Amino acid sequence: MLLSNEVPRLADASAALSGRFVTLVLTRTFYNKEDPHLTDKLLSELPGILNWALDGWERLQRQGRFTVLASSKEVMKELEHLSSPIQKFIEEECFLLQKGVSPSMSYMSLGPSGAAGKAGPTQELKPRLGVTSALHSQR
Repeated sequence: MLLSNEVPRLADASAALSGRFVTLVLTRTFYNKEDPHLTDKLLSELPGILNWALDGWERLQRQGRFTVLASSKEVMKELEHLSSPIQKFIEEECFLLQKGVSPSMSYMSLGPSGAAGKAGPTQELKPRLGVTSALHSQR
């Protein structure tokens, strides 16, 4: 269990770790509204809490996975993108070709002045090892 006020940054180019998270977005705060009698109140509700938990367990067994709330989907995507910026790049800037069609790839490069430029047809730009391994982890 991980509790945080902000989405954590996990270094995982494959995004496998972030895919194992189930997020729960909490929007209500109890700061300066703490209930000193909460334990006693919850103890009196234990039978109902147990029934609620059993209902959830049965639903989990039927579905085979946890229910992801709509409010959590955006946070889960943010967690994925913070963990793997290369995945965000692929989702936003790349496209899939038809099955069986080989892509022709042109690499972007920065010139000495920092201006972006595309490689010409005979110029071969070699991507850095970190980018290459990150791309391979997206398979």
